[in-house]
Amino acid sequence: MTESDLLATVTPRLDGRPFRWTVGTRAVPIRQWLHIDDTRHELMAAKDQVLHNDEAAAVITTPAGRPGAIELLTTVVDQLRQFHTRDFSVTDDAIVDLSSSRRTSLLGDDPLATLARALPEDFCILTCDDDQSWVMTAAAVCFTSRWNLASKIGRNLSEIHEPVPGYQDRVAAAVEHLINRLGPDQVLQRSNWTLLDTAELHLPEPAQQAAASEDVWDLKWLRIERQSLRRLTETGSVVFTIDTRVHRVDELDPADRRKLHEAVTATPHDIAVYKGWPRDSANTRQA
Repeated sequence: MTESDLLATVTPRLDGRPFRWTVGTRAVPIRQWLHIDDTRHELMAAKDQVLHNDEAAAVITTPAGRPGAIELLTTVVDQLRQFHTRDFSVTDDAIVDLSSSRRTSLLGDDPLATLARALPEDFCILTCDDDQSWVMTAAAVCFTSRWNLASKIGRNLSEIHEPVPGYQDRVAAAVEHLINRLGPDQVLQRSNWTLLDTAELHLPEPAQQAAASEDVWDLKWLRIERQSLRRLTETGSVVFTIDTRVHRVDELDPADRRKLHEAVTATPHDIAVYKGWPRDSANTRQA
């Protein structure tokens, strides 16, 4: 793998500067909204396990979020019919994966549970409340990254990101402005990254509750989340999607490994604590 394949568009950029939070979105064509490729079957197997163990914790819809959830399912079905006919067939009552023959009924009463069983991406519904704040009112998230859905549902963006060092001061206003200006025909995308000591996709416990890694190379897994924003036409709700992939660090190009190492060792203390990274870069080995 090379940087052009995997790391060229990640946020924060691997440009030799210290780790910092940035919005880093870019516009992409609507046809690229959903990420459909051959790795989806492994991801679906992992989602099935999460849903089997505790679907109620992974799929939550409040009354305020249900109209958006219903419209989202319709929007996804239209997207599959228009852009992904090689991979999926959509009938009146089911979404069928043509490669695996996986069949997901469209007749259930929970739209987000249907999407969770049909596609590898996670979906969140954001609704604008009376205070003009964007609130997560519904979500199907199987692959949480050091957070759990129950602690986020019903909260606005500032509350959701309260544990994130620097979010409120550095990017909160930019995120709100970006969402407010988002048009119904736009898709905005970003890819964030982190290094972890596990390849597990479902991580509901905060990193601070685990012992910090003592060395950067204890973090053997690169987790990249391809995130997108899209406004729904009828309800005006905004959909936030998360497509999660995990890669072995030792399989990356050596130049990319060095860039990741440099970014982690230059990370401010508060962000290192938040992410469970080594707190003291002086104790880390060099690449």
